[in-house]
This record gives sequence, C-alpha cells and structure tokens, in this order.
Amino acid sequence: MGRARNLIWRASAALLLVGTLACSRDQPAAGLALDARADTASWPLKGNGPSGGYYAALDDIAAGNVASLGLAFEFRDFTVRGRTHHGMESNPVMVDGTLYFSGPWGSAYAVDARDGTHEWTFDPDVDGQYGRLACCDIVNRGVAVARGKVFVGSLDGYLYALDTRTGKPVWKVDTFQDRHWNSTITGAPYVAGDKVLIGSAGADMGSRGYVSAYDIATGRLAWRFWAVPGAGPDETPDVALARKTWPADTRWELGMGGNAWDGLAYDPETNTAFLALGNGGPHAAWLRSKTGKITDELFLSSIVAVDAATGRMKWYYQTTPGDAWDFAATAPMVLAELTIDGRRRKVLMQAPKNGIFYVLDRETGKLLRADPFTRVNWTSGVNLKTGRPTINPAASYRDGPAIVFPSAAGGHAGNRWRSARAPASSICRSMTPRCATLPIAAPHSAPARSIRR
Repeated sequence: MGRARNLIWRASAALLLVGTLACSRDQPAAGLALDARADTASWPLKGNGPSGGYYAALDDIAAGNVASLGLAFEFRDFTVRGRTHHGMESNPVMVDGTLYFSGPWGSAYAVDARDGTHEWTFDPDVDGQYGRLACCDIVNRGVAVARGKVFVGSLDGYLYALDTRTGKPVWKVDTFQDRHWNSTITGAPYVAGDKVLIGSAGADMGSRGYVSAYDIATGRLAWRFWAVPGAGPDETPDVALARKTWPADTRWELGMGGNAWDGLAYDPETNTAFLALGNGGPHAAWLRSKTGKITDELFLSSIVAVDAATGRMKWYYQTTPGDAWDFAATAPMVLAELTIDGRRRKVLMQAPKNGIFYVLDRETGKLLRADPFTRVNWTSGVNLKTGRPTINPAASYRDGPAIVFPSAAGGHAGNRWRSARAPASSICRSMTPRCATLPIAAPHSAPARSIRR
C-alpha cells in the first residue's frame, strides 16, 4: 500500500511538473485579485497564490496536445524507516526552477524541476515513538518557501527553517508548549507577511490545539492563538471569550482538541491570517464535561480571522457548534472577490468535513451562503441571519446508534481533496429564491464548469 501511494504521488507530481514548465515566464497572471505574481512558471505557495485557488493561468496544454503528455521523471529517494513506506500527502511548490516538497516524518526535499536531479534532502531524525501519537499515519502535508528559506514541521513538533540552496537548518524551534499532550505536526506551515504559521494535530488523541506564529528571520515566537481554553489562567482575552461558551465543569485534563492540522490562509491586503480549527476531543461532546452538558465550545470547528501582526482575533465563524461528529473545519480556504446579491464582496470559501459549503465575507465574518455539497442529515439547514445550523435530533448517538451523514471521514474524505477555483467558473446556488453567482469548489483534478440548478 505504501509503494502504491508513492507511485500515485509521483505521477501527480510529474503531471504538475509538465504543466508548469510548458508555460512562458512572460505570460501574465490573470483572474485572482490576491494573486499578484506575474510569474506563472512558478507555484510559490501550497495553493499557488495567496488566494489558495489552486489555479494557474496556463494555456499551452489544450485538447489538441494533452495526449502527448508523459512522465518526465520520478523521485524515489524518500526517507524510509523500518522498511515501511508511509502516506504521501505533500503538495509540492516550485520556486526558481526547483521543486520543494515534504514526506513522512517531516523530511524535506528539493529537486531540479527540469530533469528531476536530486538537490538535497533534510531528515529531522524524528524519534519513532512519535508515530504512536499520530491518529492517521505519519504524513506531512507540505512546505512553505519564503525569503531564501524552506519551512517544514516535523512530526515531533519542531519547525525548521532550511536554506533553500543547501537544505541546512538556519533555525529550529520547539512549537509544543506542553509535551505531555499527544500532539504531532502533520500540516504544512504557511507564510503570513513576515511571519510563518504552524499548527498541530492531536485532537483525537488528547491535545489542546493552537496556532503559533514565528518571525521568519529569527524564529522568535511572535504570538500564539489558542483554539480552546485550558485548566490554567486565560492566556489572552480571546481565550477568556471562548471559556464563556464551555460548561463550568469541563474536563480540561482531556485537552478538548481544536487542533489546526491543515487549513491556514493569509490576506496580504489586510494583513489578516485565517485559521481553520479542528474538531473536539473526545468526539462525543457530552464526555467533555462531568455532567454531560453540551454547549457551543469555541473555537472548535471554527474559522478564525486574526491580525497577523499580533494574533488578536478580528472575527470568528463556528461551522459546527458543540461538534460531536469529528467535523473539523480544517479544510483549505479559498479567498476571492465575488458579486453576491448585487454587491461586490471579498470572500472566504471553505468546504469542511460537515458537508456544507460556506461563503463568508472575509472582512467581517458575515455568513453569505451555506449549502450542502454532499448528503447531509446532521442539520436541516443553516440560518443565514444567525449563522447557526439547525441540529437534527436524530443525528445524536448519545442514547443509541444513529446514522449520520457525512460520516466522521468527512464530506470529501477529510482534507484529501482540495477546493479549486478557476476565475471564470461559477455555480448558481438556489437555497433561497434568489440566485447568486458563486465559484465551484471541487477536487483540483476536476474541470471547471458552470452548473445551474
């Protein structure tokens, strides 16, 4: 199974490579307001540009020549321990003709994008015992590249800044505030201005989630946003606000989760970082307090906008209040400008595990649209005025078995599929009598299309 995963990943990387190198460096970027780069011969961020749209303005590959595409090269030199190949979930980035990507344990690699020449490997030499703390394999979802550095998080909680030319560490920081929790790092770092952000995984294993921001140049901790309160004093006013939404007898010793194991974004126009926060732990919400009381429990399953300079919250939106179904809101986010109800808006879009496709005003956090993109029965709908879902009592498994859609695997297999947006594509949603033009959110391998329903 591990070898099959690696072969699939290599094929995907090769297709990305061929499509990228076919374009001209002089071709202008188009369509996405946040994508200021004119160099379409690079893929500098996980989602290509700051919009996270996974879209490239390339036209050299078309129906007439796509049949001639083939495998350019493959990469086999991954770090392997115990003769076991583990899952590959890294999204490569390309800068100045070099492909950078990560592998299991948080190893990082650089290869020449023209011919696959191996430039360097970085191995963080993680203690194998940390593999026991990872809920879903010892995967790593990618790297970030900025200012001559490659950033990667290792499974055992360290964030490394590597020299892009040599792969040698420039600095290393321990991102774990308390190592008694069952935390790991499996997500990709994300660059937000002069800072690099990193979260952690572990909500399912007993952990307290947070996102940390570090100075790109020095590795100094700039701020930390806590996803949930803890047993001690409130670290920030945002934690104090969140505590009011939890039962007084919460069992803080269990951690409560909220871990940000993927899903980070940044708007350079407003210097705002967007944090996609995870599910509660334990999954059953009534087990999180001694009396079994269920409340909203911020900031579980929430999208939070913070000032990238200070880490203070600007707004939040909770997708699944009192989450009891492992409905993390950690899916990637897409930033765009759309005309909705006759008004031009700067929006944030996400399709998380709970099966609802959300469109939020990213300046205010106001909910603009919330439509199912798959079979959903845990809610009968989301009130656009209050932003709250109407919970279906039949979806509760507190007193007995219940059939719930989506399952804990999520509406689109957790975060394994990426949402993509082609600037010209649109979809007409008719949850209300009005019809608004919204972008398609679909696996990035799917073609853009227009649908009216």
